[in-house]
Amino acid sequence: MLNDWVELSKSELEKKGFTVTMSVDTSCTSVDLDCDKVVGTICFWEPNQFEFQFNYCDSSDVVVESVELGSINEISEYFRQLLIKMGIM
Repeated sequence: MLNDWVELSKSELEKKGFTVTMSVDTSCTSVDLDCDKVVGTICFWEPNQFEFQFNYCDSSDVVVESVELGSINEISEYFRQLLIKMGIM
């Protein structure tokens, strides 16, 4: 599910200044999302567990949130709300 979200969202994320890098290992699928304000990772474990971790570049503050999301639309909305919460949008 994370792969599908990245494929649909990559160009929009890049327009917002994010560098997008996917990786897959034996335990999870993840995407690194880095921009001038934060460096972050979204990890996905089947069937629908996500962890969002973002570190602010100008401080030692970290945002870590674990949630269950069941669709690409839910991922998009959660990420949008997280960006607002972090002051990026």
